[in-house]
Amino acid sequence: MVSSNLIPRPSTSSQSRSQMSRSQFGGFGGSTVNDNNSVSSLASSTFLRGSAIPNYVPVLSPASDPAPIVLLFHGYFWEDVIESQTETRRLHKCEIYWYMEDMSIEILEIKQENSGIPQGALLSRRKVKVGGTVDRPEYLSPRAFKVGETVDVFSRGYTIISCNVSTQKWCEETYGWSSQDLAPRQWPTDEFTVKNYSKMIRETGAGVGINRNRKMHEMKEYMEAYLGKPTSMSDLGSFLAHDNKTLAFDVLWDDTERLYGEVRFFKMYYFLADDTMEILPVHTKNDGRDQFPKLLKRSKVPKDSTQPFGDKYTWRDLRIGASLNIFSRRMVIFRSDAFTKKYYQSKNIDIGPDFEYVDNDVVKNERQIPPYNGFGSEEDSLMSCTGGIKPKAPKKDFHWDKRGYGPGDFYVGAVMNINCHKFVLLDADEYTYRLMENDIRTFPLSDYEKIHPMLREHAELIRQFFLKEARSDFIDFVTMEKCLNEYCGLKLRKQQLICVWRKLDKKGKGKVSFSKLVRLAENLPIGVTIAGLS
Repeated sequence: MVSSNLIPRPSTSSQSRSQMSRSQFGGFGGSTVNDNNSVSSLASSTFLRGSAIPNYVPVLSPASDPAPIVLLFHGYFWEDVIESQTETRRLHKCEIYWYMEDMSIEILEIKQENSGIPQGALLSRRKVKVGGTVDRPEYLSPRAFKVGETVDVFSRGYTIISCNVSTQKWCEETYGWSSQDLAPRQWPTDEFTVKNYSKMIRETGAGVGINRNRKMHEMKEYMEAYLGKPTSMSDLGSFLAHDNKTLAFDVLWDDTERLYGEVRFFKMYYFLADDTMEILPVHTKNDGRDQFPKLLKRSKVPKDSTQPFGDKYTWRDLRIGASLNIFSRRMVIFRSDAFTKKYYQSKNIDIGPDFEYVDNDVVKNERQIPPYNGFGSEEDSLMSCTGGIKPKAPKKDFHWDKRGYGPGDFYVGAVMNINCHKFVLLDADEYTYRLMENDIRTFPLSDYEKIHPMLREHAELIRQFFLKEARSDFIDFVTMEKCLNEYCGLKLRKQQLICVWRKLDKKGKGKVSFSKLVRLAENLPIGVTIAGLS
């Protein structure tokens, strides 16, 4: 019988696995148990059905609660290999973790080099039901993980061969197992393991598992993490503190000592989250280089390129004017952005002022225009020098009366002499008419105030034309032109006649009452009745 004050109460907190580091549990092997305060598994019959431990769980104070217990067992299972000439079945080595706080288990496959199969988490952390009822289910307990026994988890049999030291001590105190019951056994071997070991000895002189200091490919690391392999969380604090924080510098590489070498400019970014650097070329117009995206992809840069596993550059090594050895390329920092300066100021570090690189050896090529040789026009000869590979004919300036055409030269009825061709302007759109009427200084023919006095002087003749010549009470533009120019002798230009007609026919109907023209000439309101015209 185990004393009731030694039985731990199950934790009700939803503490995540990321919050419980494996070092907290003695390398995921369970809590360390001392002589004065041994611990046992949960005594509830729900947890360990058929156990000799009493069916109760005393409540302990928070101060006396032990750390969550995690047990570690090692095991394996066989997998049949179909249609293979070299093997019929393959051995899979696993680590089985049992969490006391919620009686869940987790199974991880131990990675085997060059196995050619996905490896990682075989079973994510969960409870495995082995029997019982809906109200009182029975879950898989550590009693089933005795060395030499086979545990069936979701139709797959795992043979237990060993456990770690803290798990062995816990099982001895809880279940009364002897050291012989927990004695470790040897891993079995399969044909693939033997042949792979022989191949590595033959090709490299060393067996499987020797550290060759090879860097894992980024895609391989991502795929293993995607399949469930636990990744290192050593840089988690730096990632959370400095995520999306990047130091930006402008650097130059002076390669003029080599034949055909030149000074090239780059953008260097330092990522504070993982202490990596990235260098991108700065492209300019017509620099003659392909638009290659990167000089150096994001990675940690060693200070000595001959020692790739030596000291790496950090943000403390970056200063304005500092010379960096980027894989045998000597690069100088000459500028930084505002965020970088502010970050160094927060660390009480002076990185120095920016400076500009001035190349005094740059030769400026100025185009010299040869003198005119007398053949063709001077403009055409100039286009032959400045027009490129396919020069175009120069644009000609059209002149009238030895001066260029201006806006005031354009009006309805005007005759334009363009390149020895005469063009008569017959009409314009509504926007043009309004523009001309609002800008009477540029277009004086659209000034109604200058036309109206002439109409008022000939108002009596306009009245007589209506009484004698008009055949109806309505007139159109042609009748108005005949009245003003032929009968009254005003000799108005067509643009002036259009200006008068727009005053009469504001709705654009094409015909107006003759009385409107008389009222317009006499400057009377439109609604006034004129004697003799009604």
